[in-house]
Amino acid sequence: MKNIAKIISFPFLLLTCLFIFGVTVSAQSVSYRTYKYGTHQTSMADGYYARPAQVVVDDNQYLVTMTIRTKKDLSPYPVQVLTIDGQAPLNVVKTRHGSDYDYRYSFRTNNLKRDISSQIKIDVPHVYQATHNITFAFDTTQLPKLTNK
Repeated sequence: MKNIAKIISFPFLLLTCLFIFGVTVSAQSVSYRTYKYGTHQTSMADGYYARPAQVVVDDNQYLVTMTIRTKKDLSPYPVQVLTIDGQAPLNVVKTRHGSDYDYRYSFRTNNLKRDISSQIKIDVPHVYQATHNITFAFDTTQLPKLTNK
């Protein structure tokens, strides 16, 4: 009987801790635009970004995960994120997607209603090397509001 009580009480305890400590909830798909830095003109980098971004609320912040997809002929992972919203990208994962290359990364912010700046490096060997600043604008209409702790 004691074992049954432990089995029943564990899920309740787990759910209570998740509620109290505000642990990650399910991801929201969020559309966004990629602009030339400081403008609302579409950036040439826009074509590299796969849509939508995935956003979760985690520790009273948004954890945003984005993917850059590039073609095989450009070389493996020719676009690299140097900074996003003033920080190094988190959780960088590089994978093959068919004949394309995916560069997935995350960042944290407590405000997606403002423009988010990023610096990217593009390196296509023997063709093009440059560092660019770009700006993202996210559609926040479906996101839950953050609560102050």
